[in-house]
Amino acid sequence: MRKSLVAAVLIGVLAMVALAAVALDGSQVAAKPTFGSNCASCHGVPNPTAAPGKEPAAAPTKEPAAPAKEQAPAASKESAPAKASQPAAKPAASAPANKEISVTCGNKTAKLASVTVNGNTLIEGRALASLIGGSTSWDNKAKEVTIALGNSKVTMSAKTKAASVNGQEAKVTVGVTLVGGKVFVPVRFVAESLGLWVDYDRAKGITMGAGKGAPAAGSGSAAAPATPAAGGKTLGLNKDLALPGYVGSTTCKGCHPDAYDSWQQTRHSKMLQDPDSPGAIVLGDFSTNKYFKWEDVRYIVGNGLEGGQRYVGEIDGKLMYLPATWDNEKRQWVKADPREYTCAGCHTAGFNKETGNWAENGITCESCHGPGAEHVKNPMQVKPKVSTSVDMCSSCHGDDRQTGAMKKMWVPEGEENTGGHLGLFAHEIDAVNAPGYHYSDRCLGCHSATYIVAQKKGETPPTYDDFMKGALKEDRNGITCVVCHDPHSNTGKEFQLREDPLTTCMQCHDAPDHHPSGTVMVKGGPIYKPDGSKAYVGAAKQADCVSCHMLEGNHTFKPGVVPITSHGATTTYNACGNCHTEFGPASDINEETGKVDPALTEAVKQGEAAWRAIQAKNEEEFEPLKARQEAVQKKFDDLKKADPNSTKVKGAEPYVTAAFKNVEIFENDGSKGIHNMKYVEAAFAQLEADLAKAEELLK
Repeated sequence: MRKSLVAAVLIGVLAMVALAAVALDGSQVAAKPTFGSNCASCHGVPNPTAAPGKEPAAAPTKEPAAPAKEQAPAASKESAPAKASQPAAKPAASAPANKEISVTCGNKTAKLASVTVNGNTLIEGRALASLIGGSTSWDNKAKEVTIALGNSKVTMSAKTKAASVNGQEAKVTVGVTLVGGKVFVPVRFVAESLGLWVDYDRAKGITMGAGKGAPAAGSGSAAAPATPAAGGKTLGLNKDLALPGYVGSTTCKGCHPDAYDSWQQTRHSKMLQDPDSPGAIVLGDFSTNKYFKWEDVRYIVGNGLEGGQRYVGEIDGKLMYLPATWDNEKRQWVKADPREYTCAGCHTAGFNKETGNWAENGITCESCHGPGAEHVKNPMQVKPKVSTSVDMCSSCHGDDRQTGAMKKMWVPEGEENTGGHLGLFAHEIDAVNAPGYHYSDRCLGCHSATYIVAQKKGETPPTYDDFMKGALKEDRNGITCVVCHDPHSNTGKEFQLREDPLTTCMQCHDAPDHHPSGTVMVKGGPIYKPDGSKAYVGAAKQADCVSCHMLEGNHTFKPGVVPITSHGATTTYNACGNCHTEFGPASDINEETGKVDPALTEAVKQGEAAWRAIQAKNEEEFEPLKARQEAVQKKFDDLKKADPNSTKVKGAEPYVTAAFKNVEIFENDGSKGIHNMKYVEAAFAQLEADLAKAEELLK
């Protein structure tokens, strides 16, 4: 009898322990964790370290502190919290110890008492309600706490662990805990049930977003208003009306916290923002805005990268760009025609063009890698879309923009794999290895995007054989977006460049005998001499490669006069005109009207004739030198074949070699002297002298 009683007690204790074993932060079971990277809590697969029959508690993730963010202007006043009576119950003997945690909601931050239960954070209920502008009440008989905010309310029982949201039963993994006469509630479950989003930073604490309605799961920002617009549709952010299968970036964070934290600091994550979201980047000075009010703003578009910021509001049941743009360079409002906001396809994730709704604000994980629901269910079998191809970026940067321009780089339309940055790798690695043709692993460092990215990530790069007959035999990605830009990180460089612009180009264009353009321009050479030494002549005026080849985001890399189309508008730019005003204006945009001026277009094109004339002059001088070099080379080769040890051969060889190399550099540089005029002058003089000496020795 006594043994049976003991066994019964042990079973009861074990049952209580099993009940207490919980997932993350008291969230609803269906919600995905954002603290930590416990696979089981996200994917429903067994955790080998967990005891059988227990759900493992989520481990806290080591997350770096995020840099300080600009706060959005307050859009509404918070209501004063109602007073609530606190229970007189005492905590159990084994109650967890109190500690303070920083909690931010909107523009308010406070240190609130918290406890940790099985790895989950609970906050004192009355203090939490006060911070978010809500109210609390306590039913001492039922041991139930109710927290209300606006039209939403959450009720939780300390006796039964039952919970309800707006009268509907809700399942939670961690219930109310009583400590020191105070009620502690699971912060994430309560906040999300009341229409707030929640994020956690180990160094900064908890941040909540006081949005305009219930958030989409894992949205990372406040959701669209719950009030339907004209026609019965809910405008903007609404996961239920977006494309299916989108789980939200905070779900991705569960297993990829480092990538998530890094992405959060990029401009991609801020491409479309809710104005009430803590940390929203608001550039416009609304104290000087005579066109519309802050309260009119539903969404913030852009983050100042391209010089300005636009704002979207609701007009006649449609999302519309409001009638002014903030010019961040001039620090003023510029009147703009209101038009329908039709850009969500590139500014959001999960955009459904049929309904006009999307699943998450900004350019998120799933914007590039595709909807993640199936991957979350079967992480080993269903892989997200990952590639070094431009196809990863083309959905937003294609057509007439960056990747569309790259496909036209020095190749006929439809023949993208024959040259240019994109086709460089395929053209070379698939070429017939004829006699004298060499291609090996060392070529991959400047030809293959997959190889270069692996190197930059500190991984073991693939080999030539991997591309020819191994796992990468279908990979023919040349120099693509990810070679120069890091899509996941705020690198501290503009446009998320991995390196500064000059270093980015010089990492490949610094091979004197192969891709010498950077060497000639930046280092001024080399000029080979018969004694084996090299001379360098600096350019008269230093410029970065991008100054001429990438003016206004020109991804064809064509220098000089280039028409650039972006967002449907075409502007003709003159790269030379930025520094050399005598070569014509820098663009055909009239600064007073902001419109394309046909007269300026013609002036820009006429300016091109000036530098074309310089190239023609250099070619005219070079052609006879090249003809002499070829004749000298042929005579030298014939003599060397007949008698390799003859006095003529040995005497002429240093001059013939130097002449050959200097001709090769001028031709491979490709600019016909524009990269460095002083270098060309000195190189031609050296070439003339060496040819004259070689001709004399080979008589």
